[in-house]
Amino acid sequence: MDAVSNVYAADLKLSELRRCREMLGVYVRKFGKKLKGVNRVNVGRVGRVVEGLSEYMSTTLNAKDDHGIVDPNELTRPKGIDQINMFELIQYIHESKLAYKIEGYASHVDSRQEDGKEHAPKSGTPVLHTFVSFLIALTNLSSEGRIFHQKLTGAPADVQLSYLLLSPAYAFSSITSAARAVILAGGTMSPFEDYKDHLFPTLEESKITTLSCGHVIPSTNLCVRTLAALRAGGPSFEFSYQRRGDQEMIGQLGLAILNMCSIVPDGIVVFFPSYGYLDQVVEAWKKKRAGDVQSTWERLKSKKTIFQETKGASSDEVLQKYSEAILGSRASSGALLLSVVGGKMSEGINFSDRLGRLVVVVGLPYPNIASPDWKAKMEYIESSTKTRLLARGSIATVEAASRAKQTARDFYENSCMRAVNQSIGRAIRHRGDYAAIVLLDERYASERIRSKLPGWIQGGLQIDSQEKGLGGIMGALGSFFRGKKTL
Repeated sequence: MDAVSNVYAADLKLSELRRCREMLGVYVRKFGKKLKGVNRVNVGRVGRVVEGLSEYMSTTLNAKDDHGIVDPNELTRPKGIDQINMFELIQYIHESKLAYKIEGYASHVDSRQEDGKEHAPKSGTPVLHTFVSFLIALTNLSSEGRIFHQKLTGAPADVQLSYLLLSPAYAFSSITSAARAVILAGGTMSPFEDYKDHLFPTLEESKITTLSCGHVIPSTNLCVRTLAALRAGGPSFEFSYQRRGDQEMIGQLGLAILNMCSIVPDGIVVFFPSYGYLDQVVEAWKKKRAGDVQSTWERLKSKKTIFQETKGASSDEVLQKYSEAILGSRASSGALLLSVVGGKMSEGINFSDRLGRLVVVVGLPYPNIASPDWKAKMEYIESSTKTRLLARGSIATVEAASRAKQTARDFYENSCMRAVNQSIGRAIRHRGDYAAIVLLDERYASERIRSKLPGWIQGGLQIDSQEKGLGGIMGALGSFFRGKKTL
């Protein structure tokens, strides 16, 4: 679903529009007199659209709100953009290869210096192609997507327009309507309900078949536990947005991970809900508490070499150093990698064998429901589900509204759990591999959350583990790794 949405997504910055305007000016000054008829008219239309969008975005740059939803009518009003047939204009740009011509000539001009010598063209994003992609997004059904504005930090000030496809159903319908059968296959697709609701919303239940296979590893190669508190009856771990800043809980989190580092060999990967929270936790761990000889951070460093994923930085260098710290020597005490759910380390990276003997997931990484894009998604899912249910004619309006709200809430929760499941799957990478998984939050003890975990994880999860506290976790991990030979 994310792949379909990403195909139709488009971003456009005010700085890119200004660059477009410069490039158009350079092109028209050189070739304007040679343009005839339709070519002259359409190049003028492209200029009008660039000017109109620039005017709107300049107004947004001075607005009070840093982000929000854009009214398409307001966006296309400046310079009379709404009077231009975007379909015809896009077709002309493609057929005439106008974007390639302007980009190529502007690049040629940029490569020439005042001394007349040729230099390599400046590298950069082909902004006219970005512009055309955004025009294509404007031609999509208004009911299927939303446009957002967001101010970008930095100097000079900039603002970005983003098109978000709210539902992949319409885009995916070209496949479902033409195919005799559609097979969706993936390594981590739980929870599956969203695929039915948002890719095949009109398909009869009897025409959908699901199959979930077990894992290739034997059950003895997996140890899954949940940790709700350090001790039975003690303060609980609940890393909700409201409680994340609790310094006592952050301190207890450090103590829990410190204990795990003392018993788990080789590599431990800890996934946090966000980069911001990871930074907050690390900062708290580095501070010495009253009466302590060492900070939590210093105590962790005495157990394992610590590596931290940072936002925007390359993950390759961190991963290489993390691997060297573990695999460089048999005598190595291993390493601890602090990462983020949904970050670069949580998807596509293999922490096989010694690189990932334990995966710890801290909290539940729910998306920011107050953000404009998630507000729009939730509203769309609720309204479209209610309309679909009422169209069937066998349900009351009140019940349809209630079920539609629940569908939107499920989608929100499922998005969180898919991210968790992707992170969990980083550890077990082949049939001879083995690893332990600790889900660190009291909410993992609920049946609703556990049911959204993959079947192979549910099979290895001891239901009452959250009631045994850290002592129970340590006993389970000690027993598990004593029964294994380090690869």
